[in-house]
Amino acid sequence: MIAKFLAGTLGTLEAAAEAGTYEDFPDTAKVPEYEITLLAKIRTSTEAGAPIDDEGALVRIESDGYGRNTKSDDAPSAHTQLRSTFLVEQ
Repeated sequence: MIAKFLAGTLGTLEAAAEAGTYEDFPDTAKVPEYEITLLAKIRTSTEAGAPIDDEGALVRIESDGYGRNTKSDDAPSAHTQLRSTFLVEQ
């Protein structure tokens, strides 16, 4: 996921949000999940007549984490959802 924020790589989010899991997260009832969504690209130019360049993006990252214990139906007994919005400079 971190590679998504390296210079020039946010353009892949224009087609669709990226979803994934944290496979190496230990001791949870269900593998944690995340989704990265491009909300807006930031394009600027500091010179009159100069081409407008991609300077960064506004992205939303949503994640779902689960506790260690399960209920009688094997569903996780604890579920936490986090949502953050970031300004990423390229």
